Amino acid sequence: MNKKNMTNQEVIKVFETVKLEFLNPRDLICDNYQRPTDSPKSKKLINDMSLNFNPYGFGAVTVNRRADGTMVVEDGQHRVLFAVQKGLSKIPCLVTNNLCKKDECGIFEAKNNEKPLTSLDKFRVKFVEGSVKEKAIVSVLMTHGFYFPKLTEAKLYGTRIKAVDAIDYAYTTLNGSKGLDLLCTVINRSWSHDKKLIRTAMQNRYIKGLSVFLKLYGDKISQDTLVRKLKSTTPDAIANNYLGKIAAGNFTKYAEAILGVYNVGLKNKLPNKFIG
Repeated sequence: MNKKNMTNQEVIKVFETVKLEFLNPRDLICDNYQRPTDSPKSKKLINDMSLNFNPYGFGAVTVNRRADGTMVVEDGQHRVLFAVQKGLSKIPCLVTNNLCKKDECGIFEAKNNEKPLTSLDKFRVKFVEGSVKEKAIVSVLMTHGFYFPKLTEAKLYGTRIKAVDAIDYAYTTLNGSKGLDLLCTVINRSWSHDKKLIRTAMQNRYIKGLSVFLKLYGDKISQDTLVRKLKSTTPDAIANNYLGKIAAGNFTKYAEAILGVYNVGLKNKLPNKFIG
């Protein structure tokens, strides 16, 4: 039967065949359609579960009880291995019975086609939980007219941004709210006259590059001079016209390019800390 064409009644009948059981993870096996668990990525995933274990977030492993009684994991093999390592005697499982291997593979594929959480998704979760860092970041951004989408406290603010990883990097690199406030101040003073330039400046490599520059030279520069120099150009021009065209992910080179822009016309130039 084509699962996409099932009637609601047929779907409900399938739902009713799935039962929640608590099974010993040592009794569960993984078939060869599963991804290997001995790769560095898999080992890291299991290790991360150990470091951040929360039983409420464990979820139920999907299992099929075959005709011969074998309990086969359709989805959740890393959680099963983690549970074995932790010594858990029971874990929650959603169990189907007597599915063929083709259906097992279909469940595995469907489960692993689900969209993973993005950095923005994770940030929103932390924010709603009341995390001090995420609350502080949102507060600074709102002060400067920036907001992350779907955060209700930020819905009335002007420029929507998505560069969560870069903002987190700036917050960490520049030692918290004060440093992030400095970065946003420089960006706003330099390019707030043009919404397109602001949106460009609040993308990953530009935020990270400016963060590195401010980390290395923040106590040695004149903010007014930096703003004047940046205002005379654009974020893209800095990337494309200095040191040759800079690769999209190379934010350290972008920081060096900002240094070059800052030093133009200055008698006492800042030293290049990016050499050697």
